[in-house]
Amino acid sequence: MKKIAALCLIAAVLFVLSCQESAATKAEREQMGAQIKTLETQVTEMGAKLEMLTTDFTNHMNNYHPKKVTTPTKPAGQVKPPTRK
Repeated sequence: MKKIAALCLIAAVLFVLSCQESAATKAEREQMGAQIKTLETQVTEMGAKLEMLTTDFTNHMNNYHPKKVTTPTKPAGQVKPPTRK
């Protein structure tokens, strides 16, 4: 019985030690966290720039390329006769 208890105690200690984070893993995780924060700020900045560009584009299209209302050039009742080749 004592042997089984000793084996379980050794297994528990090894399990706890293997679950601990190494210094290299911790440093890598912190570096990735900093990169994620940087990318989040860049995404926010690009979103704001995109909205600005979209607004500028819409204003340009409204100011310089207004939608033209097309009017028929011929009355609706007149049909052009077919041509022969």
